[in-house]
Amino acid sequence: MEVRLEIEQTRINVEFLPSEDELSSIYSEKMASALQFSIAASGPVDFRLVHNDHLSLIILLAAHPFAKGDLTIPLHVSPLFANACDVFSRYRPVFLSATNKPYTPRSTGRPGLAFSGGMDSTAALALLPSTTVPVFLDRPHRAKTTLYNKSAAKATLAFLEAKNIPNISLSTDVEFIRNPIGFPTDLASGIPAIALATHFNFDSIGYGTVMESAYRIGHKKARDYEHSPHYRLWSPLFSSAGIPLILPVAGVSEIGTSTIVHHSQYRDMARSCIRGQWPRSCNECWKCFRKQLIDQAIKGQTMSDEEFKRAIQSKEVASKLSSEFISHENVLGWALERMERGTVLDLLYQRLVASTYSLNHLNSFYPNSINLIPPKYRLHVLEQLRNYLPEMKIEDQQRMVAQDFSKYVESTTFKSKVIDFKTLIKN
Repeated sequence: MEVRLEIEQTRINVEFLPSEDELSSIYSEKMASALQFSIAASGPVDFRLVHNDHLSLIILLAAHPFAKGDLTIPLHVSPLFANACDVFSRYRPVFLSATNKPYTPRSTGRPGLAFSGGMDSTAALALLPSTTVPVFLDRPHRAKTTLYNKSAAKATLAFLEAKNIPNISLSTDVEFIRNPIGFPTDLASGIPAIALATHFNFDSIGYGTVMESAYRIGHKKARDYEHSPHYRLWSPLFSSAGIPLILPVAGVSEIGTSTIVHHSQYRDMARSCIRGQWPRSCNECWKCFRKQLIDQAIKGQTMSDEEFKRAIQSKEVASKLSSEFISHENVLGWALERMERGTVLDLLYQRLVASTYSLNHLNSFYPNSINLIPPKYRLHVLEQLRNYLPEMKIEDQQRMVAQDFSKYVESTTFKSKVIDFKTLIKN
């Protein structure tokens, strides 16, 4: 794959030219018809000053699902970054040279945060230093391509402005190079923050990655994220570019991020729904259902069977709940466990794997996740975590990382519960 790059003062244009081998491979299934995207700024930003290691990292985050063989990147990078790229096996980044000086932030460096305005990234903002700059990825609107509505995010940014919290938005259509539309890699949501690292003197790039995604709790099998292939791949690349990953909520569940936001100065601004017109949520999407259930449980409220039946009128919600294993189902179990459940809602609870074990650890934070914070900010984030949440008990820590429900989901007991629930919601 060949990369073409155009850099103007307020715009970066990237185009991928796949080889015949890539076009005929299984990786072509994820390619959109046009493999090109831009990053655009409306403010006083000069993209011509972006460090080549950062430009290369942006390219890798975008090209990763599609590349095979040589990935030719027309940039001179630092030896440190070039060496970190040896980690790739399916493809090989090829640079003009590895003679460039590495990026070194000044002593006044600060974190940049990939910010969506949802609960998780807002909780990350609450835990990070006040110098942190939230960077919003402003997705261009394309009619009939998505149901995305940015009104809630725009309201959140206005909230930050009113509190004199510095923030910035950059426009990029990187999600449109993937088929179906979406980020080519999960960390690609940080592309705008990476592009601004030199301008704002960022010394780290933050994400609102929660425990369900990092450690995969609430999935069939958990993992020790610090030693996972995902972290071992991307963490050295960010570090070699002088902007190490900072993941303040990686040891916090969705229950914890909601708790943090509810007790922070941002409690009135965060909303995870990206479809409804502000100030209303769409009340149709899976995020709305999951986050609202959590919110009700935290407030000591419940959901009646009638309300639940209305919720599953949404095809998306019904489809998610009909899956054999519901992703992030641990948070559903936590919320339902605390509610007075009618017949239908109780049947949902009983079909969850999460109904078979204790979920009290979701109210706490996993202390080992502090290793995912650069040393400069480790103590600050730890102190903030302790302000909002208790530390997870040792026995819960060990049990959480070792969770493996693969055998249980193959059992006749579990399968019969799933069938009973599916039968009920179809009637």
